[in-house]
Amino acid sequence: MNVAFGSGGADGLLRAAAYVRMSSTAQILSPQMQEAYLRRYAATHAMVVVRVYADLGCSGLVLAGRSGLQQLLADVAAGNTDFAVLLVYDVSRWGRYQDGDEAGFYEFLCRKAGIRLLYCAEAFVNDGAPLSQLLKSIKRSMAAEYSRELSAKVWAGQRRLALLGYKQGGAATYGLRRIVVSADGREQRTLATGERKPRPSDRVLLAPGAPQELAVVRRIFHLYNHVGWTLRAIARQLNAEGVACGGAAWTDYRVSSVLRKEHYWGNLLYNRSSARMKTARVHNPPESWLRKEGALAAIVPPAQGLLAELVRRMRNGEAPEAVLAAIRRVYARYGKVTLALLAAVPGMPGWRRMARMFGSLAGAYAHAGVPPPRQTQHVVAPVALAAMVARLREQVCIRVAAAGGQSEPVVGIPNQLRLNGDYVLRLSVLTCRQRADGQCRWRLAVQRGRAVDFILAGLLDRDNRVIERYALVATAQERRQMIYIGSGLSAKSRPLLHSSLDAVFGLAGPVVGPGP
Repeated sequence: MNVAFGSGGADGLLRAAAYVRMSSTAQILSPQMQEAYLRRYAATHAMVVVRVYADLGCSGLVLAGRSGLQQLLADVAAGNTDFAVLLVYDVSRWGRYQDGDEAGFYEFLCRKAGIRLLYCAEAFVNDGAPLSQLLKSIKRSMAAEYSRELSAKVWAGQRRLALLGYKQGGAATYGLRRIVVSADGREQRTLATGERKPRPSDRVLLAPGAPQELAVVRRIFHLYNHVGWTLRAIARQLNAEGVACGGAAWTDYRVSSVLRKEHYWGNLLYNRSSARMKTARVHNPPESWLRKEGALAAIVPPAQGLLAELVRRMRNGEAPEAVLAAIRRVYARYGKVTLALLAAVPGMPGWRRMARMFGSLAGAYAHAGVPPPRQTQHVVAPVALAAMVARLREQVCIRVAAAGGQSEPVVGIPNQLRLNGDYVLRLSVLTCRQRADGQCRWRLAVQRGRAVDFILAGLLDRDNRVIERYALVATAQERRQMIYIGSGLSAKSRPLLHSSLDAVFGLAGPVVGPGP
């Protein structure tokens, strides 16, 4: 390849920089060979190499992690260059970017700064001519395709080894150890933490570790599956007893990791997540996982692992049918269902979680087909109550405007409105609490110590689904801290009740009494 250059420095030599890269530490001689070739090329083309940028053991797929190329581009952008030519062995050493425009962009940055890039071992001259551009584009595509083909081959090999029960990289989890075996399966020894296998042809197996760690693993499964402890409670207990997790303290995540890994059941999982060709890591769907059952000796029975997964899904609200089945079992055994009895069931979510899952706690019992206890029939999900209050606020603002008044929200208090700039109105939605005789009752907390002039409460119907009437309370005239509202027959509650919002704001004539 014949290349013509302009005049150089005082010694007549053109100043040049060299960039070398090797992909892995196994190519230990590659950087020296590249640099020697580039220096010989410079000597035969009246150039002298004044700088060398190197990336040792760095993939060419992305710019990240390539400190040498990053420094080169930073020097170019800052004008901190004392050379006019950049020498690179070939197109693949510049990078194997899957987007060829990325390689062209970095080259353009150099060319824009007046630095010419030469691929010294290529058969074309990088002079910008049409043929040169075409050949360079083809070479970039070939460099990228090489990485894609290599990635496919590596994945196929790892997949085969994983299905044979061999671990594919990474450290051993708590309670396990790594055993390296030779290709013929005869040589065996335990790998220390952080130690790599001696030869590329060696394979790694997982095996149970120290007996004291195995006892901790079994105890975690027992506390979670049968005693009903939470992740945080287990972590706190282990830390209080001075039990370390690989030299660190136990956390909710570490306890959850023990419960969710199938290694402890004797299975080896692979491809749960992947980050191929330097792309962002993604979590693969379960149908893409590779599972080798019986790859190592089980520390806990597989049934305990499956139970832990069911308990986790129940507590997270992901297994409503399992929650309903547990409620039915409690009713069949005790003839009743209470929160105390449900709390003793491992995996049973709290009442707030059940209320979110089924609309209300009473809704959970209804879905299970069991009668709810009387004290829980009024429970409604907080999210549902907040939505009802928000709708009530909107309706009140409409009625106030229709009556010729003004309303504005109180800053920081979503359930309060300021009317006509003078009075503060608190909005509330009260659930129906059925008494033993079937009559409905509502309970309203006045909270007289707060700066509220009036309280407007929407009273839910017997099923706690819609507001059936309203109660308006003037706090200055009310001496009770807690108001119990019944059917409206009581002389104390009758003046408070209104059949509609229009009646409250005088838009429907005189105030009417309670509904049936």
